[in-house]
Amino acid sequence: MSLIRRHYFRRVLSPINRMRLTPDAVARTMLFGLMWGLSPTVGFQIIGLTATWILVDRWLGFPFNYPIALLLTGVTNPLTVSPIYGLYFVVGCRMTDCEISGFGVRRIVDAIAELDFIALFTRSWETLAEPLGIILLGSVPFIAAGSGLGYYFGRALGAQLQRRREKREKRGKRRGTRLSRRPEAS
Repeated sequence: MSLIRRHYFRRVLSPINRMRLTPDAVARTMLFGLMWGLSPTVGFQIIGLTATWILVDRWLGFPFNYPIALLLTGVTNPLTVSPIYGLYFVVGCRMTDCEISGFGVRRIVDAIAELDFIALFTRSWETLAEPLGIILLGSVPFIAAGSGLGYYFGRALGAQLQRRREKREKRGKRRGTRLSRRPEAS
């Protein structure tokens, strides 16, 4: 267990600690990273995070660490996107009382067979837009809970890192005063 803890502090917390982020900046980093990571916007997450960084960090003056937030968007990756979006769809269907069997490509196939391009467009839109809307609706509770927990955990982590920095600085100052009190060799 101590090996895992030591590895965690050395590989994860130490580089973050060297950045000298305040607890608020760590909390905002986790908030925005998880907010965009949990949103069903794969492919647009980097664009959304960049726009958030420009708005919040540059214009409003509330800094957060863009590279770490970008890493946190990796919550939805090629391995996890299917189960996460499936969960969002099920939750969205429960929220709207939709019928899962009502979504299918059969309507699109019928429009192709009839060579009716207007019906193909409208049925394609219905087949794609409605489930995407349900997925977006189902993701809202997870985005709110996940980014809220990320903010709370980030604030606690930032405070812990700040305490460790302050302890080290105090130890360094004490060592510096001890060294200066030594008698000089003649």
